[in-house]
Amino acid sequence: MIAKKSLEGRDLADILDKKCLNALKSTTGIPNEIKLPDREVVRDLALRLKSLTADVRLEILFMLSQTSLPVCTLAALIGRDQSLVSNHLANLRMAGLVRERRRGKYVVYSLERERVDEIMEALSELFHGGGA
Repeated sequence: MIAKKSLEGRDLADILDKKCLNALKSTTGIPNEIKLPDREVVRDLALRLKSLTADVRLEILFMLSQTSLPVCTLAALIGRDQSLVSNHLANLRMAGLVRERRRGKYVVYSLERERVDEIMEALSELFHGGGA
């Protein structure tokens, strides 16, 4: 959960200086409640989101959302060098978004659905105000 604690509107007067409090009153009004994020949760989410900033990684995740695949198949399907795909998979694995398992001489990757669901829930909470 992103929200660490909530502040009631009256608590803002103790935190904000008079000029900032007046700016808040005159622009949006003082909210009844405002939730503050847990910095550790936000930091973890930001690290995971950084791992999604390459188009190749998004292509990989899209395919792994459908089925588990070995590196050679992923590389052939997206038309990229196998070593490049392996590097991107390592990044995704470190972010906890994919897992690997050996099947004979092949390494097969699959999506860590729980992690992806956690990211989706956290983003929903972040952009929809935690249901507020």
